[in-house]
Amino acid sequence: MQKQDDLDGVNILGHRQGGIENTELFKVLTSKGIKVNVIIPSKCTIETIKTAPKTKLNIVTDMIALELAENMKKNFDIPYVFFDKNMEKKIINNNYKMISELLSIDLIKHLESMEKEYDECLEKIKKITFGKSFIYGNTPMMPCETSSFLIDLGMILKLIQLRELYNVDLKWKKYIVDKGYNPYVTRNL
Repeated sequence: MQKQDDLDGVNILGHRQGGIENTELFKVLTSKGIKVNVIIPSKCTIETIKTAPKTKLNIVTDMIALELAENMKKNFDIPYVFFDKNMEKKIINNNYKMISELLSIDLIKHLESMEKEYDECLEKIKKITFGKSFIYGNTPMMPCETSSFLIDLGMILKLIQLRELYNVDLKWKKYIVDKGYNPYVTRNL
């Protein structure tokens, strides 16, 4: 990577699948005229990686890219927001608020209609899931955070399958334990 002039737009770091154009984050950013420069690792070349520091902000959507964002902060003074695959409205709103502040734009008003839909959907789901047992298996979501979210829906945790217990999991692990759960844990290799 090389230092750049005329900083503009954002980078999305950590998106590993196709279809980034279909994500809420991408749609919200581009609807506000925010240019998405580089998407690492799913849509990049050696040349675009070299110019990645031509950004005002890195948005990290998977913990695999946290180290890259930290290095870009250290070497190029580019701030970053860790916007993982969260389901908790408060965390999602906080991430959009941080992005809004760092880019000096208002993304919150744009999302207000989605909040009502989120709340209505959550209430419907709670009626279906309350009191049901679950095991967390191999999905792209973070296992401890997802399990915490499902516990808040009134579900009963029985087993979590983890690849590893990462630092980002520790607060969610504590939350699960504080809620009185001591589930079986298996390792996904």
